[in-house]
Amino acid sequence: IMIFLDDLQWADNMALGLIHAALSDASKITGIFFVGGYRNNEIQEDHAIFSFIDNLESYQIGTTKLDLDGMEEQDVNMMISDALAVFPRNCRALSSALFQKTRGNPLFVIELLESLVKRKIIQYSLRKRRWVWDDAEVSGEEIAENVLHLLTTKMTALPPGTLEALKVASCFGSQISHLTVELLCKSPCYEGLKVALDEAIQEGFLERVRSSEQTFDMTSAKFRHDKIREAAYGRIGANERVRYHHDIGMALYSNIPGFDADANVMLFTTVGQLNRGISLILEYPSEMRISIAEMNCKAGMKAIECSNFESAYKYLKAGIMLLPDGSWNYHQTLCVELYSLLSRAAYALGILDDAFQASKMIIENIKMIE
Repeated sequence: IMIFLDDLQWADNMALGLIHAALSDASKITGIFFVGGYRNNEIQEDHAIFSFIDNLESYQIGTTKLDLDGMEEQDVNMMISDALAVFPRNCRALSSALFQKTRGNPLFVIELLESLVKRKIIQYSLRKRRWVWDDAEVSGEEIAENVLHLLTTKMTALPPGTLEALKVASCFGSQISHLTVELLCKSPCYEGLKVALDEAIQEGFLERVRSSEQTFDMTSAKFRHDKIREAAYGRIGANERVRYHHDIGMALYSNIPGFDADANVMLFTTVGQLNRGISLILEYPSEMRISIAEMNCKAGMKAIECSNFESAYKYLKAGIMLLPDGSWNYHQTLCVELYSLLSRAAYALGILDDAFQASKMIIENIKMIE
């Protein structure tokens, strides 16, 4: 059995620890081959992945490191040949120009080729019954310095509604679920989201993802590549992002049901968005802050039940931050629960000072009830 996990540069200690535990157990049996991929230009020297590799070797689990560069010029030539249905020799000059501009980055090659077709620099000739182009014109084209700039430029040409849908979807990471879309569409600000996402799928920025129990109308939308998601998120100004996450979180908060079983599936999604806009929520009335603090408390509890102490720690810290002045007098039960859970999560993570301070807060503030 081969297990392949990509984008490990985004994995946290908890995820890598789970992989390590699975591989340590798997070393006792044969027939399991694990492959992990990560971008070494997107991680620092202290990233958890390096200690993960060292730990595997300390358990005598053999590891092999391979550095993957861009495609060779010959590979780009074969790729262009297949795409345009011409002999490799007939597109060698074209593929050479694309290779020089992209340095063999596969996604960059594909996006650049699509861009040239859309701008009719490469077009299909009905008379000749094949794709035609001018090599000199292709070579003279001014191309974005990297794929991210190319994708950003490509997005600029989209209708405003479609671009806005991509920006909203990018706030959820690589994929936005159908349930999230349905809930957002109930809000007047996002009522056209589903239609706009369908347009983004037609434009090739997203693709449908459907599990076996989902119908076509229940499909989630996933970015075709993480660089596309990065480009979409980059369209949101750095000073706008807190407001974006806040507005999305509040739209979800307003439309999810109460704290029952049906809301559990959206709990983490909603709290995640709200917490990224927490600086704005701190300006809200006490009642709203307490309500969102309760959601963080519930999310933290569920994360601890799943042994996801790192996420639990973040939820509980956010919940405590949201507590208004005087909460120990009027919301003692919530305060005790938040601080006790934080103490557990911090202790599990080895953050002993936080664990001690959380326990101390309970001892100093709790009132005995006769």
